Amino acid sequence: MTLRIPLQEAQRRLTELVHGLAADDEILIVEDDQEIARIIGRAAQRAPGPRRPGGAKGKLIIVKHDDAHLSADWPEGFFGRTAGALPDLPAREPRCDYPRREPVA
Repeated sequence: MTLRIPLQEAQRRLTELVHGLAADDEILIVEDDQEIARIIGRAAQRAPGPRRPGGAKGKLIIVKHDDAHLSADWPEGFFGRTAGALPDLPAREPRCDYPRREPVA
């Protein structure tokens, strides 16, 4: 619903007009038959519900498993040790509780 209202009346009744505005309502404020302002009702925002554990399950896709960052080829002093002093880490298969997907080309 659109309501055309003169500026002086809008000044007197602004609080009443704004609080009575529904989501699909609109108020046109006019002066000398020219529209000078428009107030549009905003849809009520729904408060988010409580978060549930596992709500993002299945939304993460690992395209490639990369163990290169586990190698001992770090610059000398990076870990406060000399280069090559990191222990050899056993190769392991990543643990995934979600279905694997092929990357999209």
